[in-house]
Amino acid sequence: MDKPAQNLPKKHIVSFYKWIYAGLALLLQIALIIYIVLCFDGVYALYFLLIFELIAVIMSFIIAWRDDNPSYKISWIITLFILPVFGVMLYFFIGKARIPKKWRMQINHISMHTDKLYPIDFEDNCLKLTEKYPYTLRQAAYLIKTGNFRLYKNTDVKYFSTGTQKYYALLNELKKAQKFIFLEYFIISEGEMWDSIYKILCKKAEQGVDVRVIYDDMGCFTTLKHDFCERLRRHGIKVYPFNKIIPLLNCFYVSYRDHRKIAVIDGNVGFTGGINLADEYINKVISHGYWKDTAIMLKGDAVWELTRMFLQMWHMASNTLPYPDDEYTKFLPSLSHNKNNDGYIIPYGDIPTFGANNAENLYLQILSSANKYVYITSPYLIIDDAMKKALCMAAQSGIDVKIITPKIPDHSYVHIMTRYSYGVLIKNGVKIYEYQPGFIHSKTIVCDDVVASVGTVNMDFRSFYLHFECGVWVCGDKSVKDIKQDFIKSLKDCKEISYKQWKKRPFYIKLCEIILNIFAPMM
Repeated sequence: MDKPAQNLPKKHIVSFYKWIYAGLALLLQIALIIYIVLCFDGVYALYFLLIFELIAVIMSFIIAWRDDNPSYKISWIITLFILPVFGVMLYFFIGKARIPKKWRMQINHISMHTDKLYPIDFEDNCLKLTEKYPYTLRQAAYLIKTGNFRLYKNTDVKYFSTGTQKYYALLNELKKAQKFIFLEYFIISEGEMWDSIYKILCKKAEQGVDVRVIYDDMGCFTTLKHDFCERLRRHGIKVYPFNKIIPLLNCFYVSYRDHRKIAVIDGNVGFTGGINLADEYINKVISHGYWKDTAIMLKGDAVWELTRMFLQMWHMASNTLPYPDDEYTKFLPSLSHNKNNDGYIIPYGDIPTFGANNAENLYLQILSSANKYVYITSPYLIIDDAMKKALCMAAQSGIDVKIITPKIPDHSYVHIMTRYSYGVLIKNGVKIYEYQPGFIHSKTIVCDDVVASVGTVNMDFRSFYLHFECGVWVCGDKSVKDIKQDFIKSLKDCKEISYKQWKKRPFYIKLCEIILNIFAPMM
């Protein structure tokens, strides 16, 4: 474990104008409703409420008709019937409205333009996987068919068990960049970590390296100053926020966030995992105890899939059309690594535009094919009935199912909902452990010493259904055992939660759980 910094927590740099802008927009909407109600006499106020009731009923039928997660639909329908005025407004603001058509078109176009550019022995790789690890073929086939991802070999895989390890490896690779640097992160926060990366980016941009940065505007809402993009562009760095927050104008799509963490250097080296570009991820700032996080680095053919994901998001964030096919060739990998490696790799993304839920279904596939054990780490455990049933069935079938969650939460209400899930799981044989030193933010799953996934996906509704996510599925590589050993090492810093202990929760906590559980899919 890294030695945590002893300094007091730094405050995030808050862009006050954003808070003022968003706050005024919200107050304006509330004031408008109050004004309408007060200005009308009793009869007209009743008509006003009846109109909203009618709208709520119509919306409930529409929600019930849609092909969405049942838990998600039930939460919204209950909200609309209990609080029709507030529920209608809330649904339009954060509900699962239709994805903009231009987003779907841009993703489809970039996939078509890049799909055939990098020839690999795809069929040969699938045949070898079938021969060596036949029971994993369903997992690979699912990602290949539903997400148009490819199965790669000729790739070195390195697992990082701490944010600090990944940070220094990233700095080292950034310094070597000669052609391009792509960074896509949910959170960027100015401090020691970002400042050191920023210096390298500026230097590389001055040398003619193509440097591009994407950040999520919601994720960075309180961490970046309003002139962040302007400062980067002055140094030749191309930068765009994803789904920029414009109150009242893009409120229909505010729930869709870019939760990915991707770094690609020259097309030959790629990183992903749970680690954002902020000091708490390397324990230079202590906010929730020791911050435990993980990441993975790829070198070789499989990096192309991370590059493709970045370019998809780049066209969406910058609102630009796909390039001509020949222009994408400059982003292809130019080096292959470890051709004798026995591992198989599929970097995959989860895109809410397609409704395939790649990450959740991959987890379900792993649970259904497990023979010995499944070990999971996640900062949140807010899951639907299908995932609960899969975890319970695996444990009831004799599979050793262990899950590590944090002892110290980053959001108290989310932690309450996470702990609510413990009961049914523990009762059915799943072992739950809480990480005592602080906050475990890593998102990993490892099974039978054969397959694992490391990425950005939390075990909650937002990650599974609403966010743009990514991960790396690994089969037969030595890194799988590294992930397992890190899990076992982390268990030494954990405390197992018994069913008896879980039942002793205070009454007010149980009451909060009941209420929050109704709205959990919406949060």
